[in-house]
Amino acid sequence: MNKRLTYEERKLSIIQAALPLFAEKGLDGTKTRELAKAAKVTDALIYKIFPTKELLFQGVLEYTLAIKESGWNEIAENKKGFNFLASLIDLFLSECLSTNRNPDLEYAHKLVLKSLTTDGKFAKRYFTEKMSALEEIISESYEIAWKNGELEEKHMDAKRQNGWIVHHLLIAFSIFNFSSPSLSLYKVSKSKLKQDTLLFVLRGIGFKDAILHKHFGKKISK
Repeated sequence: MNKRLTYEERKLSIIQAALPLFAEKGLDGTKTRELAKAAKVTDALIYKIFPTKELLFQGVLEYTLAIKESGWNEIAENKKGFNFLASLIDLFLSECLSTNRNPDLEYAHKLVLKSLTTDGKFAKRYFTEKMSALEEIISESYEIAWKNGELEEKHMDAKRQNGWIVHHLLIAFSIFNFSSPSLSLYKVSKSKLKQDTLLFVLRGIGFKDAILHKHFGKKISK
C-alpha cells in the first residue's frame, strides 16, 4: 500500500516533476495536463496546490535556488589562497565537463539560460544568491594570495570582475555540455582540456608563472 503524502510532500513532488518540463519548454510552452501527468496527479490537484501555472513556476524557481552546489564549502573549510581558488575552479570545471551531473542542477542551469534570453531577472537572482556566499571566500583567498606574493600586482584591483569572468567562462563550458551527446569542439581529451583551462584561468586572474610552475610541475608557456 502506497504511503499517503502530506500536503508539503505532494507540493514538493509536483515541483520536482515540473522542473524538467519548465526547463525544456518554458512557462508558456508547458501545459497543465503535462504537469499533472509528470507528477502522476490530476489537473484538479495541481490547481488546488498551485491555483495558477505561474505560481507553480515560481515554486520551481525557488526550489532551484535551494539546490546545493557540491563540494565548494568543503574546500573552503580546508584551503585558502591559491589552493582554494585552484581547487574551486578545478571542481567547477569537473562539473561542467561531466556527463554525470545532478539532473536537478542541470535543469536549473537550463532555466537560467532561458531567463538570459528574456528579461534575465531569474538569472540575476540565481547568480547573485549562489555567488554571494562564495564572493567573501574568494575575496579572502585573493588577499591571502596577494600577501603571499603569488599574484601580479595589476590584477589585485580587478578581483571581483575576475571572479565573474571566470564564472561566465565555466557557464559556457556547461552550456556546450547540455546536448546529448555533448557538443565537443576540442581535439583533446577532457582531462587535457580541463588542465589547460585551469592553467589558462589561473594565469588570467593574475597568478604568477612561477606559482603555476611550482604547483603543476610543468613549464607555463608565454
